[in-house]
Amino acid sequence: MSELIQEIPLYLNGKTLIHAELHKGFSMSFIECWKNKWAPSLDAYLKSGKQRPEHAHWNWVRKATVAVLNNKDDLFFWIKANGDTQGLMILDESSSCHADDNGEGNIYVQFLEVAPWNYYKDASVGYYQGVGSILFMTAVNYSASCGFDGRIGLESLPQSEPFYRAKGMIQVAKNSSNSPLKYFELTTQAAQEALKRLVK
Repeated sequence: MSELIQEIPLYLNGKTLIHAELHKGFSMSFIECWKNKWAPSLDAYLKSGKQRPEHAHWNWVRKATVAVLNNKDDLFFWIKANGDTQGLMILDESSSCHADDNGEGNIYVQFLEVAPWNYYKDASVGYYQGVGSILFMTAVNYSASCGFDGRIGLESLPQSEPFYRAKGMIQVAKNSSNSPLKYFELTTQAAQEALKRLVK
């Protein structure tokens, strides 16, 4: 069951301020949008010769099914604007691996993706700037609300590493991980600095 958390500002094509909605929880609304708009749009972009994103194989129907079966459906966050889902994120609880916070609880970002037209910044369709950043800070805020002081961790696709580094995340060694992806964390200090910037 999804709930509206708050209205948020987004910039259409990087210049026109519009009101969007941040939601929490599973909804068939974002599944239908992924199937009927995200997937066809991505196929069209790839056929036009645009660079293939490393997350192109992600299937949100499967991800949603797994989350619901594991009673994690309340850890979906998604942004809606102009009737369409503009970004999706799934969270989970984990523990920090950074030396300063080792063993402390944190929120693990399992998946974060923006709609294809936002990824490619397609002004002919209309793209919304800041969707990924808002979802990122939503994870930080959720971590703080869980008593984890804003700490988050994630395994990043190589194409996304510059984005997460720019957000203040640092690469750390993850205990018992066989993943080929690099693991990043936002430490307590970095999270608190990010939250302070948010309220200014």
